[in-house]
Amino acid sequence: MIIFAGGMTPHLRTWLYKTCQFLLAESNIPTTSKVCTSANDLDNYLALTQASAPTLLLDYRQWGNLSQQYLAQPQNRHLFLHHDPLTLTTWELSQGKTAFSHILLELWLTQGQADWRTQPQTYLIDFSQLLARPKPTLRKIAAFLGIAPGETTFKDLLFRYPLPTPDPGNPTKGFSSLAPAYPSFDSLTAEQRLLLTIFLRPSREIWFGPDTDRYDRQLNQRFSTVATEAWQKTFQTITDLVNEHLSDRLGDWLKTAYDHGVKVLQTQNPTGAAQLLTLLAEQLRQRENQQEAKILYQEVLQLHPQDVKAAFVLGQLAEQEDNIPEAIGYYQQVIQQDPHHSKALFRLAYLNKIQENFTQAEDYLLEILQKDPNHQIAQYWLIKVLESQGQLDRAKTWVKENDIEFLQKLPDYLCHTGGNAYDEANYDLAKSCYHLALELEPNRYQDWFDLALVASKEKKRTEAIRYYQKVLTINSDHDETMVNLGALLIHQGKFTEAIALLEQALKRDEQNSMAYHNLAICYVYQGQLAEAAFYANQAVQNKPEDPGYHSHLLTILSAMTEIRSEDLAQVSRVWYDNHVVAKALPQITHYANSLDGDRPLRVGFVSGDFKRHSVSYFIKPIFEHHHPEKIELYAYAQVEEPDDLTDTLKTFCDHWRDTVNLEDQEMANQIQQDQIDILVDLSGHTLFNRLSVFGMKPAPIQATYLGYPATTGLPTVDYWITDTQLHPKDTQERAVEEIWRLPRCYISYDPPNPSPPIGPLPQTQLGVITFGSFNASRKLTPQTLKIWSEILKQVPRSRLLLKCSDPRYSPQLMIESFMKLGIDRERLIVYRNSPYQDHLNLYNQVDLHLDPMPYTGCTTTCEALWMGVPTLTLAGQKKMERMSTSILAHTGLEDFIAQTPEDYIAKAVEFVTHPEYLALLRQTLRDRLKTSQLLDGIGLTHALETAFRQMWHRYLTTQDL
Repeated sequence: MIIFAGGMTPHLRTWLYKTCQFLLAESNIPTTSKVCTSANDLDNYLALTQASAPTLLLDYRQWGNLSQQYLAQPQNRHLFLHHDPLTLTTWELSQGKTAFSHILLELWLTQGQADWRTQPQTYLIDFSQLLARPKPTLRKIAAFLGIAPGETTFKDLLFRYPLPTPDPGNPTKGFSSLAPAYPSFDSLTAEQRLLLTIFLRPSREIWFGPDTDRYDRQLNQRFSTVATEAWQKTFQTITDLVNEHLSDRLGDWLKTAYDHGVKVLQTQNPTGAAQLLTLLAEQLRQRENQQEAKILYQEVLQLHPQDVKAAFVLGQLAEQEDNIPEAIGYYQQVIQQDPHHSKALFRLAYLNKIQENFTQAEDYLLEILQKDPNHQIAQYWLIKVLESQGQLDRAKTWVKENDIEFLQKLPDYLCHTGGNAYDEANYDLAKSCYHLALELEPNRYQDWFDLALVASKEKKRTEAIRYYQKVLTINSDHDETMVNLGALLIHQGKFTEAIALLEQALKRDEQNSMAYHNLAICYVYQGQLAEAAFYANQAVQNKPEDPGYHSHLLTILSAMTEIRSEDLAQVSRVWYDNHVVAKALPQITHYANSLDGDRPLRVGFVSGDFKRHSVSYFIKPIFEHHHPEKIELYAYAQVEEPDDLTDTLKTFCDHWRDTVNLEDQEMANQIQQDQIDILVDLSGHTLFNRLSVFGMKPAPIQATYLGYPATTGLPTVDYWITDTQLHPKDTQERAVEEIWRLPRCYISYDPPNPSPPIGPLPQTQLGVITFGSFNASRKLTPQTLKIWSEILKQVPRSRLLLKCSDPRYSPQLMIESFMKLGIDRERLIVYRNSPYQDHLNLYNQVDLHLDPMPYTGCTTTCEALWMGVPTLTLAGQKKMERMSTSILAHTGLEDFIAQTPEDYIAKAVEFVTHPEYLALLRQTLRDRLKTSQLLDGIGLTHALETAFRQMWHRYLTTQDL
């Protein structure tokens, strides 16, 4: 049996959940309990369990689609504790802690559905009745669950879980002091009343009953008295919140407004309905739902035929569809209502001009100029129209002779001005110039292309995609657009579309390095490293002078087991030869540093990842715990988009240098001026590295650490800092640098605070074994999928939960890959990005975390252990194959390190068939970590400071003191 426990507020919901839990426990009914924070969370959990537990109690915030299917089954039960939503809103606002927009959104998300009244499996619990008659109501709850506890149980329950109030610490205040009668609206503004009436109608029907006429009258009355600007502003604020935090529910939000606003108003208040329809249409249009927006604008015109804005927008939408006759019809409808509507007149002039109806086009332009003789756009097009007819001299009637030549060149001038503004990062001015140029010449594809560049800089990827697509409708052979659009599609996980575009670009230009580079990225995120390496190498061959392409190739090769470490070291050395030696970058050999062996050392760390990135999570404890009397800490930050973690790291540093705008030579000079003794690279060949600076050796000692899984290939980098597990004494990995092994784990994990509590072992609750992986999709290689599929085949009652935060992650592609290996779709649970606390909480659904291969996890391995879930890893020969090995070995979990693929499969099967061991480990793992090297940031800092001192002493022995 599944029991769904819901309520309109967290207090109501939690009380009902704990009440059901208590009643079932007192009746000796074994229960599995789960708190679900979203509709997706609820549906995914149901898909994962498939109701395999005898009794499943779910505390849910939002109702899901799969929930409805299970509710239809007669053995299941659904309880919902509801209260008057207007009372809840009034009370919350009176506390002054929460904005109205957040209150309304929360109540909308958690409100019940009016049709629940007719469902026999649903019990709607009236909170006012619960307050008035608690024990009888509790008896009804128990009877609904099919149990009959004694009176003592109800007494104990009310003592342990007092009736919920907004202030649990003060049961005499709050809900219990409010009468269940219809509340006063004195504290609510008119627009708040209006929005509550629209968006909380389902829950009001549960509370007050389905009195349709009453609600309709209220809505019409409130709509006629509220100021349009006020309610539209509030509606926009809440819609933006939905779009930002609950984008998958935006359609439901707008549908609620349509069903309970527009449909109600359209008979008695068509003007009000048209206003709301316009607002909904604008929301859809902003989010590229052009067809749905068009339908709503057409409804606006049906309700209000004089609506100029709706007719004009419909004309624009028709133009986008290349439906010129329809567009002309809508624009003519506009000028029938507003004869001086200059934008509509101009669109009519433009459309008639391109259809070579020059006389009609001229007439529309003259109407604009009669009202505004200095209207430059109209002047420009009048020149174009008359020039097309060989009558340019006639333009002098409306345009000064000296201005004609300027106006003819105006689009080029605007494009040039926009380009200068773009170069200076003045994106608002650049956009204004490009848009104005496009009003003059809508088919200038370069301006559309430039708008796409601006949108990309502003991280407005959907907008950039639209502009690039516009370029291709005008010029289908624009190679740079194909390449850039391909990159944006990769970011959205649309790999098939991206590959098609990039291959099309390469057919036109076989030496297009950026197309090869983007194809490499595309295949990396599909885990197809051999294909990725091929395309990355093509990019290097076609543009060998570009260090970024070369570094990307090395990053891919470093993740491939089949590449021998000595070969990787050799090709990495080529990077140094090509991008340092061949470019004749200066080699620094003289240093002004004091040769005192015991003074505080100046240590500089260089990274582009001093922000929310795995590197920063691991470097933070080192920065935080460094000893100023031993180390004077410098950070050289190549951070283009700093964030709150950037600010935190700054507070731990003695000196912070922003290097984003520094050329290599300038940065090297700065490091020399700072008299850095030891310069530490944290990036290797990853994005935003500054290896060219290291190639000049601005510090007497240079090392690489943490952020890259292989050798840099630079002979100017002296040491590669690792540990005895990453590189045992008999390691076969070869490097250009000398491997410097720390005598402890090479990292320290800084666990999140707060962290979710660790839940029970899922398989003991559900009877289903859940393997999981939270690693990046680029690490899920064909070898990994094959081994995981074999594990699933050998453990029949098992599932695989996959979680990846990267937007390029394609769940469907992953599912198809497993299905090709013989794994049913029903055995795969796939999650995308989620808030971090939800991400961590998801580990509570996993019995055993599986490490990918050959590129193992690091952050995910630490997270899993912190959440009580051991990671099973396959130890390889190179650092990138042994990161989890180091973590597990230094936390006393050597049993979870496999030596061969066969051993990996056998261990996975063995561990999950001994749930008692995994359950015990789950209960004790967090405490074990707290005393391990993995959480010993102070110990790691001491080990690094000792290593730096030893490096310095070794360096001094080479100097003539």
